[in-house]
Amino acid sequence: MKILSPFSKKEEVMPLIEAGADELYCGIIPEEWENRYSAFDTLNRREGYAANFSKFSDLQYAIQLAHRENVRVFVTMNGLYVQQQYPLIRKIIKKLKDVKADGLIIADIGLLLMLQRMKIFKEIHIGAGGTTFNSKTAIFYKKFGASRIILPRHLTINEIEDISRRISGKVHLEVFILNTLCPNVDGFCTFYHGMSFDKKAIAPEIDLKNKKIKFTKFYAGSHGGCACVLRYSKRIFDNRGKRITRQTPSGTKKIKHDRENRKECGACAIFDFNKMNIRGLKIVERGAKIESKIRDTKFIRAVLDILKKEDNSTKEKFIKKTQKLYCDTYKYDKCSGFSCYYPSVFHKTLHK
Repeated sequence: MKILSPFSKKEEVMPLIEAGADELYCGIIPEEWENRYSAFDTLNRREGYAANFSKFSDLQYAIQLAHRENVRVFVTMNGLYVQQQYPLIRKIIKKLKDVKADGLIIADIGLLLMLQRMKIFKEIHIGAGGTTFNSKTAIFYKKFGASRIILPRHLTINEIEDISRRISGKVHLEVFILNTLCPNVDGFCTFYHGMSFDKKAIAPEIDLKNKKIKFTKFYAGSHGGCACVLRYSKRIFDNRGKRITRQTPSGTKKIKHDRENRKECGACAIFDFNKMNIRGLKIVERGAKIESKIRDTKFIRAVLDILKKEDNSTKEKFIKKTQKLYCDTYKYDKCSGFSCYYPSVFHKTLHK
């Protein structure tokens, strides 16, 4: 199993590799894209330059550093796009090939078909936004050139095992292992992900068949997070300024692992994933501080070391050592299970 670690700056490459990353992934929002679409329609579902490169030259240097250590770099382009965006997307893809990115992480079927025609990337990974809920979907993507499938967060251990068994290694699988345990399904979520902006900003007008659409966004300046955890309202107006609809949810969403306030983790399931021949363990949060990324990478590397040393050990012993390492690493008194990616592993093993 390979550890896939996130980065957003060239200075993060070597520290993450030294921490134990086998592969790296990042995002980029080129100036041309930002000027045309603003932060309303990002290239990869992560807004702002805290989580993205802005210059191809910086990304190229970062890739060169990684390649010197035989570490591959994948770039996220996992948005959903409209026809008018494809000429610029094609241009960006060609630049990514020029800077020697090893592959793309995508979700849009139209983009998958375009990449199949372009034939410039052998490594095409379908992100969680691709909603691969079963083996037939995985095989479908494989037929159109996908080399790896990143399974959605909400799948259970049994569901992942079933997919792995049915595809029989025809396409590699990757699972989430740390951070951002979102209760929503990525491919169906239309919430805005980045809220770290000023109180008001206006996106460029979009002209669709001579009809100009203008967007305005308002923020609570003190909030930093995702739109789905806010009280929010949605108002739609016609071209004369008359309001068409209004919708306001009943209140802010709360879930158990938010209250528990602990790092979301699926490390205990690595014992099972090893038997399923899962290819990648994905650490989330490209926009996190480098100290957090390094700590996360070291933690998962240490868990894999436990698995390697305890190859003939029982699952219960592995989980006990992994949970102790989790508590020691992140300074918790215990692992409660509220922030567990794969709670069935936690409960079945420890509460027989």
